[in-house]
Amino acid sequence: MGVPVLDMRGISKRFPGVLALDHVDFNVSAGEVHCLLGHNGAGKSTLMKVLSGVYAADEGEIRIDGKSVTPRNPAHARQLGIRTVFQELSLVPALSVAENIFLERLPGRSAWVDRRQMFKAVREILKSLDIDVRPEEPVYRLSLATQQLIEIARAIAFRARVLIMDEPTASLSSRETETLFRIIRRLKAEGVAVVYISHRLEEIQSIGDRITVMRDGRNVGTLRVEQASTDTVVELMLGRRLEEQYPAPVGRRGEPVLSVRDLSLAGAYEGVSFDLYHQEILGITGQVGAGVHELAHSLFGHGPRPRGEIRIGGARLPHSPRAAIRFGMGFIPEDRRNAGLVLKHAIRENMALPSLRLRAAYGWLKLGEERRKMTELAQAVGLRMTSLEQPIGLLSGGNQQKVVVAKWLANRSRILLFAEPTRGVDVGSRAEIYRLIAEQVAGGASAILFSSDLEEVVGMCDRILVMRRGRIVGELGRGAREDQLLALAVGRADSGGGP
Repeated sequence: MGVPVLDMRGISKRFPGVLALDHVDFNVSAGEVHCLLGHNGAGKSTLMKVLSGVYAADEGEIRIDGKSVTPRNPAHARQLGIRTVFQELSLVPALSVAENIFLERLPGRSAWVDRRQMFKAVREILKSLDIDVRPEEPVYRLSLATQQLIEIARAIAFRARVLIMDEPTASLSSRETETLFRIIRRLKAEGVAVVYISHRLEEIQSIGDRITVMRDGRNVGTLRVEQASTDTVVELMLGRRLEEQYPAPVGRRGEPVLSVRDLSLAGAYEGVSFDLYHQEILGITGQVGAGVHELAHSLFGHGPRPRGEIRIGGARLPHSPRAAIRFGMGFIPEDRRNAGLVLKHAIRENMALPSLRLRAAYGWLKLGEERRKMTELAQAVGLRMTSLEQPIGLLSGGNQQKVVVAKWLANRSRILLFAEPTRGVDVGSRAEIYRLIAEQVAGGASAILFSSDLEEVVGMCDRILVMRRGRIVGELGRGAREDQLLALAVGRADSGGGP
């Protein structure tokens, strides 16, 4: 295989009270996709942040094309040919697509920008990547999935020796994912070394050459993709065999608790009607642009007021998040960092936010009761942390998602709306989140999963509604197959259910 393009040897990184990386070896060759897996908190993102200049290693050596380098910061890493697409987007919302893609090459005040040439170059880049968006479009107007594609376009617009992709398909539809895979295969043919971080094992089988699994800050195994069965990879990730990922269905369904009638929102969805029943897990799925996530936000009172009506327990639900919370609803959004958490605040404060009124008396908070309750919840959701007072921004993605779920459990929410509940979450944390959902439903709650993960929808839901172009086009029950859902979602006639 020759000299690896990237060779990391004996990399260690310590934070106060934590050994995040423990003498990790990792390498990737030209034209190779080396997949990096591990439980949330295993150290894979920390390793990549050392490579990309965000953190300085305490021990170890990094070689690029056989030459020892020390990335001093992200800008220096880019000069060394190391490009990164992180899971959390770093676009500037007020700038255009073209300005974001060329951001680091825009001149200062004393120079001028050849905007015509810039837009021409960006059109060519977007066309080559099959991204259908105008270069002049402000980024804040784009969907989360399209923003993710722009982030990828920015990373590969300028030639890289090493390209790091951290959960690049988390917000993408199946069609957009295939577009991304075509791009990666082209980059492989051009000799780019790709580090691909993902929790989706089926993607890794499709795009990867080798797999390295990390656990507790260590490299616990590197193997060829063809040697990596799902059971082998999961056992390496967890250090044990994973029991059944999806919990058994509750098997009970009572009266309707939520009724939606003829709900419509211009440009998003139209004529949506359905019921959610007591102790039911209802799935709503569809391709990007089908209106699934817009519907989720409308149910919780976010965004423009839709036409139609929503009733809970027979009472009409006013259009506001405050009213939704008062009616016993909780919402776990698809973008947990920007819409579900206050990153500068502590874990305890984030978990307690929706339920402050339950622990207040005469305008004063009962902090002792709050700490006791939040400690119990942290244990119940399996939260991995050093302290309840730890800033939530320091937690891994899976643990952040557990906090978002826990804050609505603290509020005793009886109708839980989950938008992409396991986006960017590893297989172990994913099973724990599924367990939490099932436990709440068994305890008397009801849940809606708004998810583009067809395996998740099939595994978790009692009923599944499929949306296409803003309308519900089919309903399937337990035992539905992923191909049936996909056929409905893309409009094929062989779906075996629905119009």
